[in-house]
Amino acid sequence: MLKKGLVVLLTLALLGVAPLSALGAGPDPGGFPVYLNLGDSIAVGLSADPGQSYFDRYARTMKPGPALNISREGLTTGLMGGALLDPGTQGAIGAADVITISIGGNNLLSPVIVGAFGAYGLTYGDADLDDLMMAIALGGEDVWNANVAGLTWSAVEGDLAGALELGKNAFLADWPVIIGGIRGLNPDARIMVLNLYNPVDPLENPALFAVMQGHIDQMNGALAGAAAVAGYQVADVQGAFGMEPGAVDFSLVWETLSLDPHPTTLGHELIFRELMDLTGPRGVLRGRKPAAAGLPAVHEVDGRTFGAVVSEEAREDPGALADHASSKAAGIPGHPGGREFGTIVRDFDKAELVSHLTGR
Repeated sequence: MLKKGLVVLLTLALLGVAPLSALGAGPDPGGFPVYLNLGDSIAVGLSADPGQSYFDRYARTMKPGPALNISREGLTTGLMGGALLDPGTQGAIGAADVITISIGGNNLLSPVIVGAFGAYGLTYGDADLDDLMMAIALGGEDVWNANVAGLTWSAVEGDLAGALELGKNAFLADWPVIIGGIRGLNPDARIMVLNLYNPVDPLENPALFAVMQGHIDQMNGALAGAAAVAGYQVADVQGAFGMEPGAVDFSLVWETLSLDPHPTTLGHELIFRELMDLTGPRGVLRGRKPAAAGLPAVHEVDGRTFGAVVSEEAREDPGALADHASSKAAGIPGHPGGREFGTIVRDFDKAELVSHLTGR
């Protein structure tokens, strides 16, 4: 594992990135796993509060092992395929024990964004989102509604429909190559892939929602269909977001207009929970000989590691710690379940909570 830590540092040097000082990561002689996050702006953590993206949350569960995020805004599957040819990226993949991937959303969103800019006579790339929002504000509600109607028609049977079809087909062709390339570089890593979600509200624009969902269903089907053969797990982000409207703050209605399709802080929390559900009760905590009993044994780690992770989580994200503890409380003697237990945990003094958990 020390060798893997050194490879990560060399990779960071090749990429011109500091060695994750914000996460306190570095070469780890204690045998802890290396975590790598790949993908697009969702993986970057756009629209999440600082330190609260799914990557940030998951990286904290990996401490003191190193974590590396080499995702990039605007990445499509085509661009990701090209990035896999980079020696630095290849080194990071080969060094990782755990890899999370978010990719595919831009295959569909990019043509929609281009269409929205074009509706206001702007060229995406030459103009930015601030320019578009200014044009929308100056045009007013009636112009906006007309442009949304035109964009919807185009998605159903116009030029946008063809662009969306091309984006989906590119994903279906690119994904087997991407995951095959990653597996070729690292046959043994645990890989978890986020499936795609639809940011369009079906009550606001049922026609556009239906078009997008038809493509997303095929793309998610491809992700699920290849999982067993390629040896990865799929985090059901679409399912998690479908149960929580606050996971994405996107609206095409004038009164609530928001053109941000990224997960909110809540959305990133839901993604984190999906990843933890895939990991199972042992988490990704590995290293020294597991404790013989108690919660450290349940998580298959030694007591010192368990205490360190619980203390760090209590400091960085006490809400997530409370949610995790309350979700596991049902059936434990002397502990109420569900919301009541979560309320009790949140009211606990942080130091007392850490002491209680590590003492079990």
